[in-house]
Amino acid sequence: MESRIRAWSPVILCPTHFGPARPAEEHIAEHEQRLYAWAAAIEQEVAAGDDPVEAAEAFRQRVTSDLHQHLGTEEAMAYSAGGGIDDSWHGLARYYRKHAG
Repeated sequence: MESRIRAWSPVILCPTHFGPARPAEEHIAEHEQRLYAWAAAIEQEVAAGDDPVEAAEAFRQRVTSDLHQHLGTEEAMAYSAGGGIDDSWHGLARYYRKHAG
């Protein structure tokens, strides 16, 4: 998806939440980096057979901490409330369980 958006050469992005993002390329790169880091961590947890409840909670804590560090408290709380961090873990874990091996 990032490559498709990059191909448009946007100057500004307007995600559903949190207002306009400038510069667009920086926002895309940051999003991409975080998404792949999250996915890699979850893939390792699934492969290791980690307890899903504990792994999801640890993921939520890591992501929440990261959000607070990079967004500030108010935005991080808003993202956490509406961002579905737990759903992200469960969705990616389901993907890796289905595509293991």
